[in-house]
Amino acid sequence: MKEKYVSIPSILAKVPEIDKVAHNMGHAAGMTDNERSDLAIALTEIVKNAILHGNQANPQKTVLIHFIIGDDQLTVTVKDEGAGFDPDGIPDPTSPENLLKDTGRGIFVSRHLLDEIRFDREADGMKVTLIKYLDN
Repeated sequence: MKEKYVSIPSILAKVPEIDKVAHNMGHAAGMTDNERSDLAIALTEIVKNAILHGNQANPQKTVLIHFIIGDDQLTVTVKDEGAGFDPDGIPDPTSPENLLKDTGRGIFVSRHLLDEIRFDREADGMKVTLIKYLDN
């Protein structure tokens, strides 16, 4: 098992760093180029949500990303310091009234690119868990 922790301030300019780490950890997990790209897209969407919605873009608050490479899966958790949200209350981006909106697709996209996504409201923030099963 291999682990890596990354902590960033809630500044959108830090998101490209997470993209690079996602590609590196995907490579270490033996993922294909396409799987690494899917991981990076999903993770950066969730990190952007943590920065903008969870931490309200407050640079004094951090987003903690924890990667765990196991024998059969790569697990990534993203933790913010926000009040949390109800994942069941997220509008469906495929509904006609939402099709032309510029935002609201990050979680939808992440759900389709990875194998599992879970949301847990904790006392000190929201935690999103992303899982990609490995074919190794």
